[in-house]
Amino acid sequence: MGAYYYLLASLPSLEFNAPPPLSHEEFLALCEPWAPARDLTALAAASVEPPDPDPLSTPRGPLGPVSSFVRGFAWEAALIRAGRLGRQPPPEPSGPMDPDARRLAASLFASGADPLETEIRFSRALWDFLEDLALGHDFDAFALMIYGCKLLILARTARFDARRGGERLVSLAEGLIHGS
Repeated sequence: MGAYYYLLASLPSLEFNAPPPLSHEEFLALCEPWAPARDLTALAAASVEPPDPDPLSTPRGPLGPVSSFVRGFAWEAALIRAGRLGRQPPPEPSGPMDPDARRLAASLFASGADPLETEIRFSRALWDFLEDLALGHDFDAFALMIYGCKLLILARTARFDARRGGERLVSLAEGLIHGS
């Protein structure tokens, strides 16, 4: 893993729940002249989307802990939803699952937070998890990967829209009522 002093110093700062200052594609384009192919491949494969950000999900992969966190949260959420609906739980995903993320999911669902608030609180917890992982990685490839993951979180939270989500919920409910 090389050092990326200039590149990381020149990137815009990121703040949770703020609009992303650039897209993930723009970030990758900025990295291209500086990073070797293996680092670019890892940067492009990074994901923070549940249920499984698979490309780097092995425990030995550079973002294995991130994948474990996302997988643990998504699995616990799926178990809780299945239990509430009286359905069979989905099959357990392969790979490690972070126990702290599972506890977070359980506490969020127990608190009765609405789905949007749950997503925002999960995103904040993942952001904080990334901050902890970044300690000691100020200018290396891992710091670039953490930056990329944070950009993906900002892009994800920027897509949250309470009005559209409410409209979608009403549409689904009407479909169930009229489809019965």
